[in-house]
Amino acid sequence: MNKSALTILLGLIVISFQAEAVRIKKCQDEDGMWHYGDRADEACAKSKVIEMSTEGHKTGEVAAPPTAEELKVFEEQKKRDEERKKAEAEQARKDALLLSIYGHENDIIYVRKRKVAQVEHSITANKETLTTLEKTLERQIKQKAEEKNIEHTRSQIKRVQDAIKQKRVEQKELEAKYNKELIRYREIKANQKAAEQAS
Repeated sequence: MNKSALTILLGLIVISFQAEAVRIKKCQDEDGMWHYGDRADEACAKSKVIEMSTEGHKTGEVAAPPTAEELKVFEEQKKRDEERKKAEAEQARKDALLLSIYGHENDIIYVRKRKVAQVEHSITANKETLTTLEKTLERQIKQKAEEKNIEHTRSQIKRVQDAIKQKRVEQKELEAKYNKELIRYREIKANQKAAEQAS
């Protein structure tokens, strides 16, 4: 080994020893006891560790690991963030779909009116059927028809009445659905306009 290589090797060894010397540490464990030395962090696995130079000057600090409660809070926050991002992505998908279906808010108003009218037409037809059945029941009672026939008519009346109630619910749900879409459509358009004016 020539002199130059030996000098380099000795230099590396000195630097290595110096680096190790700087890594002196101190920490306080859970019982309040102070620990010093290269391996102080092993005695304080749950505490903050302070790194010092050989002269006793602070050169760095290793934060204490999170507690179980802190980890729980972190995981809960992470879960909330993921759910929020998922909700935002889903809303963006719905917004894009809404804009692709309707070219103007009047389109939503038109579809809402048509859908509600279709249900109303079905309700009207059921009401006409109900009127016919009620007259049939009245006639059967007057003519003292067989009880099974009377009960059958009453059963039919009940089914038609339930159908009318269900159609009314459907009508309200349709109105709510399209009203919500109309509000969101207006919000999207307003946001787009504000963004264009800001740019």
